[in-house]
Amino acid sequence: MHKPTMLIAVLMIVLGLAAYFMTGMASVTAMIPTFIGVPILLCGLLASKARKPALIVALVLGVLAAAGPLGRIVPSMLGGELEVDAALVTQLLMIVLSLALIGVLIPALRSSKA
Repeated sequence: MHKPTMLIAVLMIVLGLAAYFMTGMASVTAMIPTFIGVPILLCGLLASKARKPALIVALVLGVLAAAGPLGRIVPSMLGGELEVDAALVTQLLMIVLSLALIGVLIPALRSSKA
């Protein structure tokens, strides 16, 4: 399961870098997916040796990465002030990638393959 983990991590890194450069390098917070993707990538690399502990750390990071953007999105939706901008698109894509990571890792950790 380390290869899908590394693929999703690379996609997160690319997402963060793309968001940063496409928004004119206005704020380093656009690179939050990169900041999450790098440790997940390292976990994926470590998973070839110490499978279960590295994948558990990657899973925890994936859960945090999925839950984090909801702190901005949910209150904005409830308040009727949700505007579609680069930050929202980046956050939604980060949630999707994080959920994909969670969907890959939970079955792997539950089976004997991890």
